[in-house]
Amino acid sequence: ADENSSDTDLGSTGPLLLSNGLAFIAGKSGSGYLLHANALGGIGGQIATTQVCNGKAMGGGAVVGSVVLVPCEEGIRHVSTGSGSSLTAGWQSPDLQLSPVVGGHTVYGMSSNGTLYALNLDTGTVRAKVALAQTPRFVSPTLSGNGVFVGTTNGVVAVTMS
Repeated sequence: ADENSSDTDLGSTGPLLLSNGLAFIAGKSGSGYLLHANALGGIGGQIATTQVCNGKAMGGGAVVGSVVLVPCEEGIRHVSTGSGSSLTAGWQSPDLQLSPVVGGHTVYGMSSNGTLYALNLDTGTVRAKVALAQTPRFVSPTLSGNGVFVGTTNGVVAVTMS
């Protein structure tokens, strides 16, 4: 209720379903919540809570196994969901501010200035980056084969990853 009154509610991201019957969501307060997907629990009924963003969580996240990638204003945050009852905030990449996607063991995402980044999923280290044209606010890359496709304000850009 407090988050609703100060516009720091959960309306800025969608829930992410995990393979173990759990769900994760983060919102404008920067807090992340781990929930039972089939019994959400209401206010205060979460399994675990942790601060994942210093600012707001905004956009779509990604899930790989027990790892959640949260789009925070100050950069993508790697969050581990542990054994099903804990949340641990891991690395954060200030380079990626927009919604991530994952292919193989690589996280792809955009900076707000139009640079496409490829990061190591485990460490967050930059594997590659390429400057593209200006992109819309909530752009997210699309993966197909060895191609990464990004919508820009001038059309679609295709990048081949090797």
